[in-house]
Formats: sequence, structure tokens, C-alpha cells
Amino acid sequence: MSSRYAKLVVIVGVRGCGKTTLVRKLIEHSAKTIVCTPHIYEWNDLPDNELKTPSDFEFSGAERHIINFDTLKRLPCFSNGAIVFDDCKVFLPSNPTGSDGKKFIEFLIGGRHKAVDFFVVAHGLTQISPLFFPYITDIILFKTDDNLQLARQKLLHFDELQALQKRVNERAKKNQFYCERLKF
Repeated sequence: MSSRYAKLVVIVGVRGCGKTTLVRKLIEHSAKTIVCTPHIYEWNDLPDNELKTPSDFEFSGAERHIINFDTLKRLPCFSNGAIVFDDCKVFLPSNPTGSDGKKFIEFLIGGRHKAVDFFVVAHGLTQISPLFFPYITDIILFKTDDNLQLARQKLLHFDELQALQKRVNERAKKNQFYCERLKF
């Protein structure tokens, strides 16, 4: 496998704003995508994949994985595709200095060597694990009720994001699906 610039795209917004629809468009050209979700009632149009055996990683198209306690240990076996972390606040480690956090950071950094792009989906930036922030390549912001002041310490481009949130929220009054992308 060759090294390449791996994407880590964060997508945030309130319920019903179009996050899932956008993610589906973003991953439709990926050779394979695993959608990790804690909810059995979401992404249920995709086949389930337990990610237990090496052959479970040999699929094409998009498949769904319901998060369990072993998921983060097995995901580093994934390569050549995209991983969607849907409603990520529920299952991702938040402590970058703990052993789970360190292993997860190694996985994020190694993503470029394994040709893996990451899509992180939440209702607000304050729900995103601090582990992601140094590696974010893009933020796609829909309307959000997020209080960015709560995440000021971990947001590298705080003033720009605060202005973007204000603009997006204002435009979303006329179009609930309005969003903007900020590239880093």
C-alpha cells in the first residue's frame, strides 16, 4: 500500500439537517465503507458486518457495523476505504493520554498508509472527541445549537468556526439543509 493524504472530515448539525444524506453522497465512490454506529435502527439498509474475522474486512460497497467493546481494537485491520463514525460521542475514546486514546491516535495517523479516509458525524463540535482535532482536514457544518465556547480549547480555528456557525445558522432559517465546508 502506498502513502497518501488521508481525509478526516467532521460533519456536524442538528437532527434532520441532512448529515446522513451528505455522508451517503461522500462515500458513494469509495470502493468500500464501513459505517460504525451505536444504533441498530440507523443505516439499516446496509448489510451488517461483525468485523470479527479477516474475511469480514474483504468486502466492497458499504456495510454497517454496530459498535461493541471490541470494535476499536479490530478497526486497525481495515484498509483501502472509508470509515464513518456515526454519532461518535457514544463510543469513541475521549482521553488522548489513556491507552485506548493512544492506540486510536496511532490508527488515525496510520490511516494514510492504509488508504483510509474517516468521516466523523455528530450533532455538534463539542461532541467530537479531542483525539480527532489535530487530524481534521475538513469540517462540514450544518445548523447546530452547539455552544462552541465549551470547545474553545480544542478548536484550532475557533474564531473562524464561530463566524461560520453564525452564518450557517442564519442561512439555515431559510433552508434547513444549508451547510458550508471549511478546509484546513
